[in-house]
Amino acid sequence: MNITTNQLETMINRIFKGLIFFEVAIVFIYLGSILVSGIPFAPFDMNGQMTVSSCLQALHLFAIGSIALIMFWLEPRSSARPSRQFMLTIAILLIFGAVDEIFKIHLKLHLFLPLEKRDWFGIYFGIVAALPVLFFRDFIALWKGYRRETFWGLLGMLIFILGGFGADILNQFVLKPILATLSEPSDSLILLVGSAKIAFEEFAELLGENFILYGALLFGAKKLKMKDERSARSSELSLLPLDE
Repeated sequence: MNITTNQLETMINRIFKGLIFFEVAIVFIYLGSILVSGIPFAPFDMNGQMTVSSCLQALHLFAIGSIALIMFWLEPRSSARPSRQFMLTIAILLIFGAVDEIFKIHLKLHLFLPLEKRDWFGIYFGIVAALPVLFFRDFIALWKGYRRETFWGLLGMLIFILGGFGADILNQFVLKPILATLSEPSDSLILLVGSAKIAFEEFAELLGENFILYGALLFGAKKLKMKDERSARSSELSLLPLDE
């Protein structure tokens, strides 16, 4: 059964809204369990490893990387942009990022390489910063040809990046002043306040990745539509009578 473009976009919108609802639910379960029992419910611990939130982040990255990999396979070998090299590079980096999110490879690099524990940040940041330089024509082509899809991706990146800064601002100018007004805050309250900072940061990362995934899904849908249109035109041309 063929799916129309409108049906595909409707499906993508439902996935997008469903993921946001699920991410909000994770925050409520995480903070609610701390408020009720004093400890986070382990499967929904937003500061833990191999939890629902970390697996969801990994799923986001894997899905985006898989879309790029599919576009790499489907794209014909040509000089058109975004290029197949760009698609393959993004796919490899994001799928590795998904694996890293689950197994925290970046925290173990110092065991195998002559690095300090925090040196992984410089390596990762260097790789990400190099992408716009190495593939600036591809990024320009994305903005020109897929403006809506690129907008959602850029918005997601902005939310993801600002999440960490926003969490620090929230902690410094909101949460700490609240604790300072109390003469002897309880341990459970201190834990809850610290957990609120973690929840804000992790939710921003999830939400940012969700927006990026939304843009990637729209991009993939548009590419498939263009591919079908090219195939249809080729079929029509093949049916035209040849001049004798």
